[in-house]
Amino acid sequence: MENCPEIRVLIQWLNGALPSEQSAEIESHIESCSECHERLLSLTDDAALQPPSNPDDVLGSNETFTNEPHFRSMRERLSRNVGWLKSDAPNPDADANGPENGQNGSLKNMLAVAVDPVEQKTVEASPASTHNSEPGNVAEQQTLSTDAIRIDGFLLEKHIGSGGFAHVYKAWETELARPVAIKLLDKNRVDARNRHRFIREAKAASSVQSPHVVQVLSSGEANNGQPYIAMELVEGETLAQWISKRTRSLDSESIKQGIRLLIQICRGLQAVHDASLLHRDIKPGNIFVDATSSTAKLGDFGLIRFLDDDTVTLTRAAELAGTPAYMSPEQTVPNADLDATSDVYALGATLYQTLTGQPPFRGSSVAILKQVTEQLPLPPRQLNENVSADLETICLKALEKEPQRRYASAASMAEDLAAAMEGRPIQTRPLSGPGKLIRWAKRNRALANTVSLLFLSLLAGSIISTTLWLSSDFHAKRSEQNAIEAKANAIAAEQSAAELAQSRDQLIQSVKKMVSTVFTRKSAYLALSGQDREKAVSQISEIYQAIIDGQTQYDSDLMRELIGDIADATEVNLELSNYGRVADLLQISLNPAEQLVVVNGFQLEDRVLAAKVYNQYGDWLNEYQPNREANKQGTAIWKAKNVPNLQAAEAYRKAIEFADVDAEPDSDIAFERLYADWRLIFLETPAEGVSDQEHKSTQVAKLFGLLQRVKSLRQDNPELSAKWMMLHQRMLASIAKRHQGQESVDYRIERAQVLKEYVAKLERRGEETFWYDRSIAVNDFFIGLGLLRTANATLAKPTILEAIDRLANLAGAYPRVVQFRADLAEALLVIANIEWSESPNEDAMNRFDEALTAFELCLKTDSEEIGLRRRIAHVYDTVGARHLQREDRAAAASCFEKGLSHIRIVLDAPFDGDLKESDAQFVKAMEQKLAAVRSDE
Repeated sequence: MENCPEIRVLIQWLNGALPSEQSAEIESHIESCSECHERLLSLTDDAALQPPSNPDDVLGSNETFTNEPHFRSMRERLSRNVGWLKSDAPNPDADANGPENGQNGSLKNMLAVAVDPVEQKTVEASPASTHNSEPGNVAEQQTLSTDAIRIDGFLLEKHIGSGGFAHVYKAWETELARPVAIKLLDKNRVDARNRHRFIREAKAASSVQSPHVVQVLSSGEANNGQPYIAMELVEGETLAQWISKRTRSLDSESIKQGIRLLIQICRGLQAVHDASLLHRDIKPGNIFVDATSSTAKLGDFGLIRFLDDDTVTLTRAAELAGTPAYMSPEQTVPNADLDATSDVYALGATLYQTLTGQPPFRGSSVAILKQVTEQLPLPPRQLNENVSADLETICLKALEKEPQRRYASAASMAEDLAAAMEGRPIQTRPLSGPGKLIRWAKRNRALANTVSLLFLSLLAGSIISTTLWLSSDFHAKRSEQNAIEAKANAIAAEQSAAELAQSRDQLIQSVKKMVSTVFTRKSAYLALSGQDREKAVSQISEIYQAIIDGQTQYDSDLMRELIGDIADATEVNLELSNYGRVADLLQISLNPAEQLVVVNGFQLEDRVLAAKVYNQYGDWLNEYQPNREANKQGTAIWKAKNVPNLQAAEAYRKAIEFADVDAEPDSDIAFERLYADWRLIFLETPAEGVSDQEHKSTQVAKLFGLLQRVKSLRQDNPELSAKWMMLHQRMLASIAKRHQGQESVDYRIERAQVLKEYVAKLERRGEETFWYDRSIAVNDFFIGLGLLRTANATLAKPTILEAIDRLANLAGAYPRVVQFRADLAEALLVIANIEWSESPNEDAMNRFDEALTAFELCLKTDSEEIGLRRRIAHVYDTVGARHLQREDRAAAASCFEKGLSHIRIVLDAPFDGDLKESDAQFVKAMEQKLAAVRSDE
């Protein structure tokens, strides 16, 4: 490890941000370093860095990525290895005598899991697995034509699906004149072992009789010796497809419809279990929904296993069987003893996806398997507010890590689901506070002894308190001996209280250390993958909630510590725009913060804490909700405009209530009051009869008054904490936005001075400055834009170039942060337009290419961002027009084609917004431009 590159350098290498020579050195080192293999595997658990299922997809639609060394080498390795990982052929890159060539099947299986994406992939599925896959992903699969295949009594009509080992065709049964589904073992998989497994599936599935299970009609062999199974044909779609169509609109009615389908599947699965069978691959892709969405049937028995079977007959030793995102924790252990509760867990994961639109855990297969065993899923209601408390309780019970805590049967789960639908009480109840803490302790053994001590002390204290009460009652009636016993009990109570305090302190210190490790340095937090950041916040939130719920007596000091830690973590996530994580933290801190103030008689330190938490709540409401609405409308997060938010205004007013006390002007309570006043200015609506311009002037006047107070305080006390500096520069930015021309530029320049002064102070202390570097870069960018608007291009260009240098460094160091790359792309686009206006030459066109590359890299990190795709489409349109001006029609046509590919994805996205019509018009306009260019060619 001594000569290994740092993690940040590996990240830059993975993202193609290193010079060619340095990249080659890193690649050479990695080839011979097993430690770096492990480090890279952990890095590539992030979905943004996963290799594609098809090596050719590495290039996407932008050929500029061929210039990035790591993409070239990754493509070459995947081209050689993906086929090997999915076949029984030797590894083309391995030593012929090495273990990869058949001596270690489990190693090969692990490698296949690591390369293949993601939740829907069945690990080592049987030859009968029929989950959907794209044609061509498995190079050695048979051709899918029906011409050469003959099966007595059946006419094959068309291919309708494929898995890793089998294909499914729609067919016509001639004797009974009915449509059926024919499942055919891939001709390249026909051997004695797979034939046996295929026949076993047919026999097992045919023994199950239920209207909610796909019925097996017959089995046999085709004319060429391929085994087949004839099954009932369900005309419609899979539950996975059904959910996908409703992911953006999982309202109460859609949820009810989905629950009705799952109740049927629960009953079908119960029939499977009654036949002494275990399905082992329950998931939305293996549930079939008819065209009316009224009937659901369970299918695909490729991993079926007899409950009383002690032999390993369906999979080799040490292989996993199932689909990672739906596998129970015990199913992740090869050859573990499984029972019906393992299928119940998979039902719970399927229910979770029906309620939220996504499985409980996401990421690469390796990452999911780790989460399944170590992490609790996010409660469904945090992802979808339309989920009822009862449905969330049912879902989380089915997803319990310990089998004995789940539903004992699929039938009992069906009963609770039916009760929830009919408004009747369900049998299961949410986990209590102490129960949550005990469950957390079992999954976090490092603190288990401390937690155990805490509960033992609580129990001892409770017993001793009862004993003391009884002793005092008998004291007047009993002998002196009882008085001695009572005294002994009092001493024991004091000892127990001391032990309780010690154990509580140990627990809190352990948790505080965890919080400080995760959140002390923003750079370390950002270096984590998105999944790891989510996991860190989720675990800390769960720990704190469990401690709060586990109290038997209210402890103000403890609550003050906990709420303070949560507020610090919230502040970091607000700064980094991790609004989903902020929601988790605020859910814990809001009510306890207010309760703390009331219980302790409105003490000043508690008022400060409550005001801070409510200010954070206001910021979350003001930032997250408009951004969420913007996402629904298909606009980019970083382009979303804040709109007046009544809930946010109420939160800030609540903060003012707590902070409304006489205090020193530079005190913490004064800061929270001033902060709330500042934020409320922008949420006030114009009074009746007041014009928008008059209202804006009033807002600016109020804002300027608050700014003067902050400036005066900072001048009198230049050592005021970072939060005062940040408030100062944010106020300057607010005023700059509300002015035009040179006046706006002047406020931006003043803001730059405040920021640079603070950054210099941090550098002298040896503290990190990257987040403030971003603020400086964005501020310089807007100064440059302001100078352009005042016709001062001479000063504008170097200012924007300086901003580009800062943003490029940040984007290279933190490739997972889309915001940095998006800022860089916008800045590059501006400088490209400036240089084009100066001289429309090849150098200017290269600038446009740089901007497009930066935009496309954003999509590599966040491919779901519809607003980003729209922005990229319009940029391609602009650059295409520039190429036409230079009479480079081939380059123009390429830009129009790429722009169209992005805007068509936007147009097909399931959102209902005002931009739909303009998107359609834009598509037509680009199609006309492309047609015109091609006709001229």
